[in-house]
Amino acid sequence: MNDLILSIDTSSSYLGIGLSSNKSNILVFNLYKKNIHDKLLTKYISDLLNDLDILIQDLSAIAVNIGPGSFTGLRVGISFVKALTLDEKPQIIAVSSTENYAYQLRNMNKIIKIFLNSHSNFYYYQSFNEKFESINDCKLVDINDFEFQSKSDYFLVTDKSDLESDISLNKIEYLMELSRFKFNNSLFTSNDLLIPNYVQDFKPKGKTI
Repeated sequence: MNDLILSIDTSSSYLGIGLSSNKSNILVFNLYKKNIHDKLLTKYISDLLNDLDILIQDLSAIAVNIGPGSFTGLRVGISFVKALTLDEKPQIIAVSSTENYAYQLRNMNKIIKIFLNSHSNFYYYQSFNEKFESINDCKLVDINDFEFQSKSDYFLVTDKSDLESDISLNKIEYLMELSRFKFNNSLFTSNDLLIPNYVQDFKPKGKTI
């Protein structure tokens, strides 16, 4: 089978794994359970490829969500992909959390605004135009300070409970679709440039000495 793409999303509480050809999805797997990425990612992908009699070298590309998102989750997913692609084979496709959702609303003649919760009232925010072009870099904002204009002017994607999102969140199928787009347009990332997009510096919890 040609142009096999393995997609991995460890950016949030759920673990998403998908296998697709360049034209269709072959397998989609979601597991909703916290703090299991480091324990189960390797096992599930190994079992998946073994069951389908596919070797890593049979893959054309591996796609991974680079964030922003969970510090530990991103580290696990990206470290796993880097280990499998040291010689740039399979090729690497990097997908950010915000563009993953914006791609679903492209070409619909509205601005797309993405809000993903980081902690407390702080959200990762990035906006895109109707052609899926970034308007601003992803940044951390206090949502209480953000001014929302008329909803008719834009699409909204958010995990904030009191704001209605225009599409559902946490779907590995979104990453698989965007990965095929990037694959077809040769939008690849090198192994040494594959790093998590944390947006803000990571600060460990607890007291410092």
